Amino acid sequence: MFDLLLLAESAEATPGWMRLLNINHGWEAAWVGLGLGGQFMFFCRMGLQWIASERKGQSVVPPAFWWFSVVGASMLLGYFIWRWDIVGMLGQSFGFLVYWRNIYFIYGRNQPVSIADDVDPEPELAEPHMTARTARTARNRPDRAGPSG
Repeated sequence: MFDLLLLAESAEATPGWMRLLNINHGWEAAWVGLGLGGQFMFFCRMGLQWIASERKGQSVVPPAFWWFSVVGASMLLGYFIWRWDIVGMLGQSFGFLVYWRNIYFIYGRNQPVSIADDVDPEPELAEPHMTARTARTARNRPDRAGPSG
C-alpha cells in the first residue's frame, strides 16, 4: 500500500508533458524528440511522394523519398533501441535495408540509363501511352517497332 502512495505522489510531482511522453527524467526528452523527429521524416516522405505523384498525374517515387526514409528509419531505430522496443527495432531495421537498397539502385550503378529504362521519358521520345516496360518489350519483339524503330 505504501508503494502505491509513493507512486501517486511521484506522478503528481512529474510535469504533465513528461507523463504524456512517458519519461521520468528531463534528459529522456531528447530521445523522445529523436523518435518524434523520425516520425516527422516519415510524414515528410509521404507528403513528398503525394505531391510528386499529383504533379505527374501518376504514382511516382522521387529519390528524396528514399533519403527521407533512411533518415527517419535511422532516427526511429535509435529511439527504439533506447526504449528497448523489439517490435520497433525489427520493423525499422528491415525497412532500413530496403531504403538503402533503393538508394543503391538510383545512385550506386556507374551505368548510363537508356531511354527504355527511364521511368518518365520525354513525350517526343516514346510512343503515346508506352511505359518503359512496354518499350523494352516492343524493342525486343521483331513483329513490333519500338520507340527507336
